[in-house]
Amino acid sequence: MKAFAVERATARSTQAAHDPLRRKMDCYGEDAHRRCRRERLVYDQDVHLQIAQLAGNGTLKNSLRDVFEHIVLKKRTDGLYDPARGAAAHREHRKLFEAMERRDVDAEVRIMRAHTREAKSNEVADLRRRQAIRDPRVAETID
Repeated sequence: MKAFAVERATARSTQAAHDPLRRKMDCYGEDAHRRCRRERLVYDQDVHLQIAQLAGNGTLKNSLRDVFEHIVLKKRTDGLYDPARGAAAHREHRKLFEAMERRDVDAEVRIMRAHTREAKSNEVADLRRRQAIRDPRVAETID
């Protein structure tokens, strides 16, 4: 999600508007320590879509929905996924939410950018592990 969306969500939202986001983060957190499952991917999607909704950015919300739809449909949950990433993502979500409640835009942007980098890094590592399984010669270049 773009950093500008969290800035805008903070500017537009009220404490009452944070309640649905808090509930979505709690659902994600309850499932974050388990094996990567479709439900957890949907909870993650819900967190991101709720922030886009708070930002009032329909275009971003639709784009994120499309991206997450592909992730949920394509993500293989065969055990290669790093289980620590779910817990780390939940901590990142919570830090972001806390910064939103404090209306600390600088922290929000920093947290969102770090969250995006970590998610990308995790996905790249996951793709490399999958490639190594298909082609053992690739495994030699990963380590």
